Amino acid sequence: MSKSSFFPLTITLCFADISAVALPPAAPVISDVTSTSCRLNYVAPDIQLDGPPVTGYFIEVRTPHGPWITVNKTAITGTEVRVTQLQCDMRYEFRLRAMNDNGLGEDSATSAGVVTLTENRPSQPGRPVATVRGTSVNLQWSMWMSLQKLILTKVWLSQRDRATAAWGSFGQMAK
Repeated sequence: MSKSSFFPLTITLCFADISAVALPPAAPVISDVTSTSCRLNYVAPDIQLDGPPVTGYFIEVRTPHGPWITVNKTAITGTEVRVTQLQCDMRYEFRLRAMNDNGLGEDSATSAGVVTLTENRPSQPGRPVATVRGTSVNLQWSMWMSLQKLILTKVWLSQRDRATAAWGSFGQMAK
């Protein structure tokens, strides 16, 4: 019969502290779409107690079924940016990665898809401000910079029925 021997064995487990990299920001929100650009707004990630603060963001873009491509070579420090050099009449999606002193964090959720405008087609104007005077309503709104270069010939107005919440055509205004 053989005798069993016991040898001391030491096991060291190493775990990476992934919580020290920046948390993902909220999904970007797209606005002010033109034929070659759009504006992205995003909310900074929550502050982490165990990691350094966010020092910047990297934006990634893709077309349907295409690979993700990093837009900026250096980190963006704000929470709003205009993405340029897009192709007209093309669908895009965006996502972000926050960076801190420990590296890049996880990807944000993907933005809603957006299709850039066809050349010389106006984008959506700003939210109208209504002033009621007796039985009349005066509407004023701002135009995006891309609209100011165009000559507008018509504006279509829509209204929402308060009872049904359905939208309907209100009328047209010719210049």
